[in-house]
Amino acid sequence: MTNKKEPVNLYENAFNMDQPRNAPKYKLWRSVGIMLTYRCPAACACCYVFSAPDINSPDTEMSLEMAIDCWRATRQLCGQEGLVHITGGEPFLRYETLRDTLKIAQQERLGGLEKVETNAAWCINDDITTKRIEELANLGLTKLQISTDCYHQQYVPTECVQRGIRIATEILGDDKVQVRWRDFAANPTHTESMSQTQLNQAFKDALAKIPERMVGRAAEQLAPLVDQKPFEQFKSAGCRKSHMDAKGVHIDGMGNVFSSTCIGIITGKINSEYSLKDLWLDYNFTTHPIWSTLTNSGPYGLAQHAVTLGFRPKPTYTGKCHLCYDTRKFLFENNHFPNHLGPSICYGK
Repeated sequence: MTNKKEPVNLYENAFNMDQPRNAPKYKLWRSVGIMLTYRCPAACACCYVFSAPDINSPDTEMSLEMAIDCWRATRQLCGQEGLVHITGGEPFLRYETLRDTLKIAQQERLGGLEKVETNAAWCINDDITTKRIEELANLGLTKLQISTDCYHQQYVPTECVQRGIRIATEILGDDKVQVRWRDFAANPTHTESMSQTQLNQAFKDALAKIPERMVGRAAEQLAPLVDQKPFEQFKSAGCRKSHMDAKGVHIDGMGNVFSSTCIGIITGKINSEYSLKDLWLDYNFTTHPIWSTLTNSGPYGLAQHAVTLGFRPKPTYTGKCHLCYDTRKFLFENNHFPNHLGPSICYGK
């Protein structure tokens, strides 16, 4: 385990140290999403994984100790430029862990908190909403991001969202409340009472304005609602630049580290003896069985490899992420690359 206290430089990474000075470098992980849980009061059609209220996987719940270790490691890796955000699932389902994480970070003067994300389902009355936001504000909450759209509002009452926005703005100030999306919060579509046909139309309308990444549940429920492209068109759709330039990761309670929002591809694992900083120093995507293929020949190349194992691609996909997810799901379900694909909740299992 590395004990070096000052931030690292790019050349200390295992891939970068072998590259010519003018060659593109693998970037530092400057933004870290700490996933306290995969559980959520909602089961949104847009979800990157398959979060839902009935998830019962205690091993995927992040401990307080791991959350703090991830925070410390982020600051060790990037110094003052290292930022963390706390997310899920729905992190307020783990409110005590969320609160205590902020408390310890404040005591240790870690700094670097970007935001806490929520869907505001817990904002059931003014008292509990005020109490929690005031408590977190006193512990250094810098920004509360509230998600609201036609997908979330199928499950989360609109009045909870509007209450959360109102009270958070009163306590934190307007500049510390980020709403995705404010126009929807002001003029919501009441999807909770819609038929499936009406839902599909509402989702189509939303997707025409703001596309979603078609992985996880989104690949299952939303992809059929948008235009598709022939499988062969993705031959040249690569991932090398996006992977090398991705300056963020997400970390779940099992210690799985995912590049950016590519949740389900395990970049590596961390624990109490092997930190995020250690992983970044050691990480070389050219030796990773999934990322080496994706950065060399994209999802099409991964699909071609999967074909040799029995995979049959669909005739069409919405985009390269959709193709990647479909391929990875086949590989996961057939127990290929078990140390590099998972956990099961990312694939609806």
